[in-house]
Amino acid sequence: MNEFKCRNYVICLALLDSLCTTRSHDHKVMLNKAVAEYYKSNLTKANDFRLALNDISSKVNSDEVYDVTQSLLLYNLAILHYHSRQYQAAYSVMEKVIPVIVDLCKTMCPALPACTTIAGSFFPYEPTYFVCDLHVTALQPDKALAFLSQIENDGASSDARPISSDRDEGLKEDTWNSRTGALSQDKRDSWKFVIYQYRTRCYLMLKLIKLAKSSLKVLLSSTGMTVGIMFLKSQFELVRGNCQKAARVLNSAPDLLTSQTGGTPLLVMYYNDMAVIHLHMRKPNLALHYLREAVERNSAYENEIRRIFGKESDASDLSRGILPEWPLQSLSGSQYCTLVYNLGITLLHCGHFQRAFDCLLESVQLYGTNPRLWLRLAECCAMVHRQSNEEDRQLSKKMEVIERSVGSGVHRKLVIGCGLGKDHINSTVESGAMPMATMEFAQLCLDNALSCLDSPNKISYDVTAPINSTSSKQDGDVRMPQSSSVFVQAPPGNPLPAEEVANLRCSILALKSYVSLYHHDYLVALAYAEELLRQPRVSGAHKYLAHMYKAEALVALDRIGDAIQNLNPDNITDIGVTPSAESSPSPVERSDKNSERGNSEPPEDKRAAYPWSPKDLTQAKGIMTYNLAAAYAIRGDYEKASLYLSKSKTLAGMPLPAHMYYLKIYLELMQGHRKNVQNFIKDNFGHMAVNRLV
Repeated sequence: MNEFKCRNYVICLALLDSLCTTRSHDHKVMLNKAVAEYYKSNLTKANDFRLALNDISSKVNSDEVYDVTQSLLLYNLAILHYHSRQYQAAYSVMEKVIPVIVDLCKTMCPALPACTTIAGSFFPYEPTYFVCDLHVTALQPDKALAFLSQIENDGASSDARPISSDRDEGLKEDTWNSRTGALSQDKRDSWKFVIYQYRTRCYLMLKLIKLAKSSLKVLLSSTGMTVGIMFLKSQFELVRGNCQKAARVLNSAPDLLTSQTGGTPLLVMYYNDMAVIHLHMRKPNLALHYLREAVERNSAYENEIRRIFGKESDASDLSRGILPEWPLQSLSGSQYCTLVYNLGITLLHCGHFQRAFDCLLESVQLYGTNPRLWLRLAECCAMVHRQSNEEDRQLSKKMEVIERSVGSGVHRKLVIGCGLGKDHINSTVESGAMPMATMEFAQLCLDNALSCLDSPNKISYDVTAPINSTSSKQDGDVRMPQSSSVFVQAPPGNPLPAEEVANLRCSILALKSYVSLYHHDYLVALAYAEELLRQPRVSGAHKYLAHMYKAEALVALDRIGDAIQNLNPDNITDIGVTPSAESSPSPVERSDKNSERGNSEPPEDKRAAYPWSPKDLTQAKGIMTYNLAAAYAIRGDYEKASLYLSKSKTLAGMPLPAHMYYLKIYLELMQGHRKNVQNFIKDNFGHMAVNRLV
C-alpha cells in the first residue's frame, strides 16, 4: 500500500507477486496486481488491463452476492467501458454496483486507485459521480434524476447551509465520517454545484424548460459564468428555440475556451456547438464550416497524443472495441465519432448526398441503435436517386416533350418524347446488402429504422412523479403536464420523446411507401400509405404524401375508382411539417413554453429544415389535381381529364411540370382535336412547330 502511494510500482508489484504465491486464488490480490501493472504502464495498457479484469471476473463465483470488493472489480471494468465509449456495456456492469454504491464510497481506498483516477478526483465520492455521469452519457436522464434525488435525500440535513437557494439542503456533518471526517462548507457547496449541473443536463435532455431554467439560475448565482455553465446556458437557449442568443452565449467568453485541463478540447466542443446552432438557424453551409474547424481541432488533438506517446492507433478504433495505447483520460477525449455523425447530417442539408451517406455509414458502427440515423441514410439514398420534384419544371425537361421531327413538307411529322418515366426505370437490380447509396439499401435502412423504434429498449418516464423531494415553492412551484412520456434511444443525441417518435414513424412510413413504389411493390406501398394515414399524430405534409402514394399504388393495381376518390384536392387543407392542432402538445405544455419565452425572443422556427416541393398549399392542390386528371385519362373519361388538367395548370404555378405538356397533347389527340394540338405545340414549342392552323 505504502509503495503504491509513493508510486514505486516495481516494488509494489514485487510484493504482490510474493502474495500471489501464498494466495494464488485470492481475487483481491489479483485485482490489486492488475491495477498496479496498469499504473506502471502510465495508464496506457488499457487492453491488457481489460483482459486482466475479464479474467478475474470469470474466476469469481457469479452466484455470490456482490460485496464491496467484488464491486470494485466491476467498477474498474465499467470505467474502461465508459472511456472506450461502450456506454451501454458500462451501464449494464454498473447496474450491479449501484445497490452497494454507498458502501463502495465509504471503503474505496488507494489500494484500488483506478477507481479514483478514472472517475475523477474532485471529491472522495467518485463512484457516485461516475454513476450520475454514466446515466447522463448513456442517455438515461430519468434514472439519473432518480439517482440524484436518492443520494441528495440520503445526504440531506436541515442544519447545513444551502449554496444559494432555500430549496437546497446540505450534506450531513457525519456523512461517511469513517472515511473523510466532517466536510467543509466549500465541499458541501461544490457537492451541490455538481448535483445541479447534472440536474440541468437531465432537464435539458428531457426538454423540461422550467425546471432547467430554475436549476440554471442556481448555478449562475452560486459560481457565475464558468465554461461548463456557459455551454449549459447555450444549450438551454437552443432548446427554447432562441438560436441567436445561444450563439451569443458561446461567443461571450472566448478567453475561457483557451484554458484546457484535459479531456475533450474546449474549442472542439465550441465549434461543434456552433455548427449545431447554425444548422437550427437554417444555415447548413455555415454549420459545415464550423464542423470542419471542429474536425481539424480534433485531428490536431489526436496527432498531439500520437506525438507524445508515439502510437499510431486511431481513436476511431474505439467503435470496434480496440483501445489505443493512450492515457486513460485521453481515450474519450477525441470526439471523432460524434463529429462524423454531425458532419453527415450537415452534408445532407447542404445537398452533398453521397458524401453525407459516407459519413453516416461510418457512424453506424457506433450508433446503430439510432432510428434517425437509419432514416437519414435512407434519405441520402433517395436523394441520390432523385433530388427534387423541381427537376420536372426545368427547360431541358420541357424540350424533351417534342423529341424530334422527321420528313418535310406535308409529310413532316413530330416525334413525341418517351416521357419522364424513362429516368426512373430500375434497369439494374442492386443487392440491398451492399452499403451503397441505392434504393435497395434504402429499403434495408428503413427496415432497421422501424426495428429500432419498436425495440424494447425504451425509457418510460413518469413526469408526474416528484423529481426533487427537497425542493420548495421558492421557484414558483414548478408543475409538469399530467402525462407519461416514453423515450427511444437515439445516440449521440438525446432520447426521443413520444411526440418525436410519432413524427419519426410517419417519416419512415412515408419513405417506405415511396421506395416500394420505386420497386413496383404496389401492394406494399399501399399498405404503408394506409398505415401512415392511420397514425394518430400525422402532419399535413405526411398526410398529403400518403394520399398521393396511395393513389399511385391504386392506379397501378387497376383500382382507378378508389384512386379517384382518394385524389380529392378539397381534403388537403394543410401541408405543414408539424402535426395538426388536435395532435399538438397539451395546453399546459404550450403555455409553459410560451411563458418561458420572452417577448423580445423570436418564436421557434417550425419550417421544414430542407425546402421541398410543392412549397405551398395552392401548388400542392395543383399537383393533386393533375394526378386526378391523369386518373380520369387512364379510365377513358377525357372530358373530365381535360377539365381537371386546366384547373391544375392555374394552381401548379409556372413553369409548368413537363408532365402536363405530355398529358395535354395526349388528351387532345384522343379527342381528335388535331388543330388544338398544332396550336398548343406552336405556342409552347415554336421551334418545332409548323405555321398555326386556323
